[in-house]
Amino acid sequence: MKLSTSQLNKSFTHVSSKLSMINQNLVNRQKVSADDVQKIVKLQTIRKYFYDFIELSNDKEEIRRLDKIITQIEFKLQRLWGFPQDRNHHRWFDVPKCSCPKWDNADSLGSDFRIINPNCILHGE
Repeated sequence: MKLSTSQLNKSFTHVSSKLSMINQNLVNRQKVSADDVQKIVKLQTIRKYFYDFIELSNDKEEIRRLDKIITQIEFKLQRLWGFPQDRNHHRWFDVPKCSCPKWDNADSLGSDFRIINPNCILHGE
């Protein structure tokens, strides 16, 4: 399904002064409906707000609670994109205030192997 120009224009949104955009090739390959594209954009916007909330907080429990909400958003995004809901494909190490190794964990994306910094406020002890 190919989206019209007006539908594509609605797929762009400013989120905290950053432009969020949808990968049209992936939309076509996964046959994502225009309604689901709008839901994806909204969820990406909400996820960004939760990232901002984490940036503003210094409370470990609150940060971890917000991270759990982000994980649920990631599952919803996978479902909307037509992918299996699999936490091993989440970029959990990109969440603000995560101090776990970015490159090593990016290399392991898709597997259940994780390198955790024991001092990470999100994933450590």
